Amino acid sequence: MMNTHRIPINAAPCRQRGVGSLAITTLLLLAASIVVLYLNRSVIFEQRTSANQMRAASAHEMAEAGLEWAIGMLNHGSKINTTCGDDVTASDSFRARYVKFPTDPISGLPVTATEADKPKYRTALPGCSIDPGNGSLNCSCPPTNDPDTPPNDPAHSGSAPHFTVHFEPEKDNADTQDPNKFHWETVRITAVGCTAAVDVCTPPTPDTPANSGNADAMAIASVAVKLRPGMVGGPFAPLTCGGSCKPGGSYNIVNTSVASNGMLVNAGTSIGEKPLGEPVDIKNSVTLITIPGVPIENALVPGDSSLAELSASDPDCSKSAVFQSFFGSTIEQYRDSPTTTVISCSNSTDCGKKTKEAYAEGARALYYPDGVWFNNSSGFPIGPDGNPTLGTESDPVIIVTPKIFDINGNITINAMIFSNSSNLNDLGTGNADINGAIATCKDQKSNGNGTIKYSDGILANARRASGSMVKVPGSWRDWSQL
Repeated sequence: MMNTHRIPINAAPCRQRGVGSLAITTLLLLAASIVVLYLNRSVIFEQRTSANQMRAASAHEMAEAGLEWAIGMLNHGSKINTTCGDDVTASDSFRARYVKFPTDPISGLPVTATEADKPKYRTALPGCSIDPGNGSLNCSCPPTNDPDTPPNDPAHSGSAPHFTVHFEPEKDNADTQDPNKFHWETVRITAVGCTAAVDVCTPPTPDTPANSGNADAMAIASVAVKLRPGMVGGPFAPLTCGGSCKPGGSYNIVNTSVASNGMLVNAGTSIGEKPLGEPVDIKNSVTLITIPGVPIENALVPGDSSLAELSASDPDCSKSAVFQSFFGSTIEQYRDSPTTTVISCSNSTDCGKKTKEAYAEGARALYYPDGVWFNNSSGFPIGPDGNPTLGTESDPVIIVTPKIFDINGNITINAMIFSNSSNLNDLGTGNADINGAIATCKDQKSNGNGTIKYSDGILANARRASGSMVKVPGSWRDWSQL
């Protein structure tokens, strides 16, 4: 018999399950979406923050680059054109164009000044843009704008990353005689750096606010730089010798400077042909002119103990002992200074030609590793006295050589001269004149005709012209980023 399974007709149908799981899954998906959207928002925020930080950092680096560029250009002695390139036909150097130290309007000598009489700088704004493709600079050094006119925007491109700089005189050391007067040899450099600007950004000036040029980012930085003079002290006689000084022939030695007490010859050992300790015997062969009323004997200083000690500590002049007493650095440091031009020559014609070219290009601190020779064949331009002339009282040079300085013939040099030894007109031809001062590490001798005349003005102007601008510690400021 077969059993048959029957399904009751009235049995209830099976219910569907999983509706709760669907709801939970939907909620989890929604929560995950919210988390993803939040994380995406954070990523976008971080991307924007990184982009803003990159633009701000780029603007900051541009401002820093502007400060370094300005300091480098202030220490670059060559004459420049309106695109900041070297140009011997131009009228002035970067420093002469934008920085003015106070001078006497009549004599041209450096002076101190009150705050009311501080020097006024040109309002022109030099600067550069940088080609992002190759990193090349497109610079502008406008020569226009006197101190009383608003500044013009630089000619360089504003769309590329760029910087623009501005200069202002800053109060520095007070005059030892008048505390209300200052040297004004400190310069405040303010640089603005911009990225992706519509127009050229300009830094703030005392009369105008900064202009962002609608840039994506702008940064402003500032630093003070001070003149480190090419000479730190002396000499105080027209002729100074670490060893012996032997002026002869018909030479004139002149010093009517009250500030230097009219000193004529200062030597570590003897003056003239007689040994140290015996009376100086140059008065019969050399004309000596000092301050009226000062005995000639008082103006001649043989056996100077300080010079003798320096010379004894450095008998072969390899340690720059005598040099450092005047220049505050070794002779190698002077040679390597950014304001020094090195000239290698071997004869008077070669020396004259290279020196003339260097002076025309704006070089005022000169270094000759192989020695110096000047005479009538040197080719210098004719000066007011009718002689071939190197330098002027208002624009002299510093000549330094670790070897010999030799001058002959009808020639005039307005300079501070330092050498290890020197011959002045040793051939006895013409009138070899030196205005300023000459100092030697070892010995000096002269013959024939000529004049060594001490000049406060030449030494003061040479001190400034050959000096370098260095940062003042603690003067850096970064006060604005947009």
